[in-house]
This record gives sequence, C-alpha cells and structure tokens, in this order.
Amino acid sequence: MPVAVRRGMELAIWMTIGVIALRTWCLDGLPVPIVIDSNSMAPTLLGPHRKIVCGDCGFPFVQGWNPRGPEARAVCPNCGYAANDPTAWGLSGGDRVVIDRATFQFRLPRRWEVVAFRTPGRESQWSVKRVIGLPGETVSLRDGDVYINGAIVRKTLKEQEATSVLVHDARYVPQVSLHLPPRWRPDSPASRWSYRQGRFVHAASPNPEAIDWLSYRHWRRVASRPDQVLEGEVLTEPALELGRRVPADAIHPTHDLRLTFRWLRASGPGWLYVRAVDGETEFVAKIHPESRRADLFLNGRSLPIPPLQGRLFEELPVRVDVSLFDRQFLVAIAGRTIAAYPYERAKLSGPTDRPPFSLGGADVSLELDQVRVFRDAYYEAPRGGLQEWRLGGLASHDGGEWFVLGDNPLFSNDSRTWLGGDGLKLTALVGKPLFALGFGGEVTWKGCRFRIPNLAAFRYIR
Repeated sequence: MPVAVRRGMELAIWMTIGVIALRTWCLDGLPVPIVIDSNSMAPTLLGPHRKIVCGDCGFPFVQGWNPRGPEARAVCPNCGYAANDPTAWGLSGGDRVVIDRATFQFRLPRRWEVVAFRTPGRESQWSVKRVIGLPGETVSLRDGDVYINGAIVRKTLKEQEATSVLVHDARYVPQVSLHLPPRWRPDSPASRWSYRQGRFVHAASPNPEAIDWLSYRHWRRVASRPDQVLEGEVLTEPALELGRRVPADAIHPTHDLRLTFRWLRASGPGWLYVRAVDGETEFVAKIHPESRRADLFLNGRSLPIPPLQGRLFEELPVRVDVSLFDRQFLVAIAGRTIAAYPYERAKLSGPTDRPPFSLGGADVSLELDQVRVFRDAYYEAPRGGLQEWRLGGLASHDGGEWFVLGDNPLFSNDSRTWLGGDGLKLTALVGKPLFALGFGGEVTWKGCRFRIPNLAAFRYIR
C-alpha cells in the first residue's frame, strides 16, 4: 500500500475517533443534527417556520408553521399588515443546535441561561428552555415578572437582550397603507424633527431652552377595518405568529419596554434627551454630546450616577439603550450600563395616554437610526394550576431542582405545567446549547436528500 494512501487512511480513522469522542463527551449535534421541532423558545430558537417579507412595510419576519391546522394570513409584527400570504414563502425546518455536554460537569446552570434536558415524563425527548429558578428557591410569576423568594428579579442588559421581543422597528414604514399615522410623532406642530430614509433628524431650534420631543405612539390595526388604527398600550401578543387563535384573556398590556437606537451625529452645545414613562413615573436621561456626560432624573428629581471610569463614550456613532424591564430604569451607552434604578409601579387612577418613550433635542442637531422598541417576555402562571413553586434541594451537584420556562410562554410546555409541580432534576440535564444554524436548502445525491446548513444564519444562543 502506498505511503500516501496509508497516511490518508490513518488520518481519516483518527478524525472519526475524534468526532466520536467529541460527540460523546463534549458536543452533541455533530455530525448527527439536533433540530428544534417547536417554537416554544422563539425567537431565541426557531422550530419549523416561514421567513416572510411584509408586503406593506418590507419588514422581514418569521411565522411559525403549525402542521395541525390551516395556515392563516401572516400578520406583520411591525406594521400589522395582515394580507401577507405565508404560502408564497418557502417552509424552513427548525434550527439545528449544537449542545455542549461538558459545561455542566464543572458548574451548575445559572439564572437566565438556556439549557437542554430530557423532558420529564418523556425522557426519550429532549427539550430546550431557559433557567428561571435555582435549587432551594421559591418561584412565583406576577404581572409577567419573575419573583424569587418574594422579590422581583431584575435582569442585566445582556439578559434583557436575550428575552426581548420586537414591538416596532422605525426603519420599516408602510408603503401601501400610506394613510396610517407614523408611530413616532412630534409633540409640537412646530417641531424640527424629520424622518429621512430610516433615520430621525433633528435641526437645532432657535429656542435653546425648549425641548423638542418626538414620541412613540403605539397602535394596532383594526381587524375589520385595516385602514384604521387604534392607539393604546403595548400588548403581549405571541413572540412568534403561529397561525393559532390566542384566547383574549391571555393577552395583556405591558410596561416592560426597552428602547434602543444608534446615535449617529450631533452638533451644537445642547443635549439629547430620552424620556421613559411607566404610568405616573417619568424618567429622563440627558446626554451631552460634547462633554460625554449624562444626567438622570426621576419625576424631575436628579438621580445619582455611579462613578464611571472614563467618559460615557469615545465617539459617535454609539448605541443607546433605555429600559423599563422588571420595574427598573436602566440606561446603557455603547453596551455599558451606566445606571440601573429599581422602582415600584404606582397604581393608576385611570387610563393614561402618555407615550412610553420620547426622544428630545434642545439647542443641538441630531441624527439617529435603528430606532427600535422591544417588550420583555411575559410569564404567567397557569389558570387553575400552581401559583407558586418551591424548588427542592441545594445548589450542588448532589441534587436540587431548577425552574425552567420557554421564551414564547403562550406555547411552551415547561415547569409551570409539568405534573406534580416538580422542578427540573440535575440528572435530566443534557448540556448547554451553544449556537444554532438555520438550513439553506436540500441537495439530492444518488437518491438521498441532504440538508445544507446556512452558515450566514449562524448565531450564538443567549
């Protein structure tokens, strides 16, 4: 046998042994794929779905595929256009995930971490959910928020990003329904805000003392009259449209909202203002583009800012995040949280029409883009079931229980609904999902069909 052939065979054998060892002790999903078959973890992980582009605003979105019922028209989550035909778009399989089997051999799962495990009662089936409660804790769900041992759990910016559901992206404007009002509208007829190709531009005002506000007004199209809209609060509609009828009492108004945008340009001595309102509680962040400093206010009262190393940011463009998730006012610039203030939501005496977010300029020219509004995942205890869960064990490798939930709670079978109310046992854990790949299509070779991963859709799982 020629030396080159022998070396090639040896290399192939060692590579095969390496893949088997990697799959056995480290990674699962290679080479045999692990495919997500439901949308209970959407939008983090997708089951069978269609990728659709809205026929009105051009927003690209995903509609989950329901094999047990007829496909309904796909409603755009950005502009509410309901005449999109899902069958005009190809059906994609669920995400292919790669699972790290080794991580939890050295440490225990953390709160808000995504885990893979053997489904209780159906051990031959694997599930993927997000960890909410840890061993020894008491978990309860109220008004969509998570409470641990009676106290609300407040997420960091990265944790908020993992559970965020898009409400509106200002880059996509209806082109068919031209009569619909814009979501972002100036508070004053004399405003100097304008919209140009997906960007908000503010010209410096001749009155340097006045704040020129641009406010977000949420609306929904009227189902029977799609040319009309109804303004109101943001609702907890499904994170992924599944073509299923959702009970009306499962949809709730939510104040757990997040605003994010990219600050492109600024000139002038004035300030950029960001206002966030939750009922009767008003927060304002003032950011000065020249000195790179910020001031924060609660109902007009100054708030302290923790000491920071260096300036808020070095140069524009920079990303700005302002959030009211989990009854916490969080401000982050360039991905760095500069302040996070917990607060209690005051009970309103009646309905309010105050916009949740506003952008303001005073004596400054501004340019902003990628302006998006998100809501938090809304977790609700099952009606007629347990309202509180006590997790047994200790946080050690000797035992314990974890409480896990799906990111798309309306369609998730998780710790809330498992019989007996038991948490997830450590022995049921398979590993930590690392990344996901979509499928780009299929090829046929000698009568066999092979699914080709779409490397452009590669993403880490948060």
